Amino acid sequence: MDKRIKIEEEALEGITGGKITYTWNGTSGTIGINGNNNLILVDKDAFVSYYNSVQGQGLKDSQILTNLLNQGVIKQP
Repeated sequence: MDKRIKIEEEALEGITGGKITYTWNGTSGTIGINGNNNLILVDKDAFVSYYNSVQGQGLKDSQILTNLLNQGVIKQP
C-alpha cells in the first residue's frame, strides 16, 4: 500500500519538483504530486485546460495546485 501524507493548503508553497498526477473515475478523481493524490479533483476538463494554458510559464507544480484550489477545480478532502 502506498504511503500517503496529507498536504495542508499552507504547505503547498513549500513543495518543489515532482510531477502533477491525477486519477479520474468519470465523475470525480484525486490529484497531487508524484502519486500522492490527496486532493479532490472535481472538474477534470477545467484542470486539463488550465494546466495546458500555463505550460512554459515557469509555474511550480505547487503554484498550479494552489491556483486550482483557488479556482475551485480541486478541493481539500
